[in-house]
Amino acid sequence: MKQNEEKDQKWLQSLMKKPDNGKKRRLPLHYLVLLGCLGVAL
Repeated sequence: MKQNEEKDQKWLQSLMKKPDNGKKRRLPLHYLVLLGCLGVAL
């Protein structure tokens, strides 16, 4: 079970990493979740 948690943490951290190439900035996951919640609330 602990291995799965570590794997999930690494996956989430890779999603939150800033891209090094500087081409196009991706929104961090928490912003997308917040926008989704606001959309549902409206």
